[in-house]
Amino acid sequence: LFDYVKTIVSQEQPLKFLLAKILIRTKLSPFLIIKYQNYRLRFYPSSHSRGLWINNTECNPVFDFIQDYLHQNDTIIDAGANIGTITLGSSLIVGSKGKVYSIEPHPKTFNFLKGNIALNHFTNIETFNVALGSDSGNISFSDKKSDDQNAVIMNENGMNIPIHRLDEIIDSTNIALLKIDVEGYEKFVLLGASGLFKHIECIIFESWAIAKYDYSIESTYDLLLDNNFKLFRISGIKEISSITRDYQPTGIGEDLLAIKNIENFLLRTNYKII
Repeated sequence: LFDYVKTIVSQEQPLKFLLAKILIRTKLSPFLIIKYQNYRLRFYPSSHSRGLWINNTECNPVFDFIQDYLHQNDTIIDAGANIGTITLGSSLIVGSKGKVYSIEPHPKTFNFLKGNIALNHFTNIETFNVALGSDSGNISFSDKKSDDQNAVIMNENGMNIPIHRLDEIIDSTNIALLKIDVEGYEKFVLLGASGLFKHIECIIFESWAIAKYDYSIESTYDLLLDNNFKLFRISGIKEISSITRDYQPTGIGEDLLAIKNIENFLLRTNYKII
């Protein structure tokens, strides 16, 4: 009990945090709507939904970049969509003639994603309830309460779900952006996207200094460099810096950029290289 009270008191908004817990426990939360960015989210019983219900001004550095990068009529792939914040925001930017491919492997979280898309009546989004990797088949996937941390697991203690190569399920020939957030499984998603590399202009991906899946971050860099991408980190507001294969991420899960044509990128974004 003491630890539970300590957890509540440590929150930025302890009373709203407690109320959120009660709403989820009593199954009333989905009746509430969160206004976020320029769209709406249902308060589903998930850690991400709860966080946004408590504080709907929460910033997302990845989406800040996406707002700078995406244009109308673009195509974006959202790999690791969760409840759909990136998917929905991108849908508004690219417009009715653009396209969002939204991929979320966890069945329950996928249903929340679908519900949020339906709530906003967006029609330029195609969804996939699969994991992404270097091969197709089935794989074990975790089922944590902190649903934004669920990921592929290398044993049979999780849920058995389908896994596919990205280049087997997407056939677009003009992809402005591939966003990957898969809790350390990024290299395998990239291996399974290799057939699409010639069509992808830019990739934003999480880089992990501590590999959960027995691979080095250098091997991920090499894969991208070998496919004509250049590597950068976001170093400030509208600023990027070039990195080499020796670069070590600052902390777990720093977001890095792989860019095909740097001149086009700078024209798109008005960013500077420092």
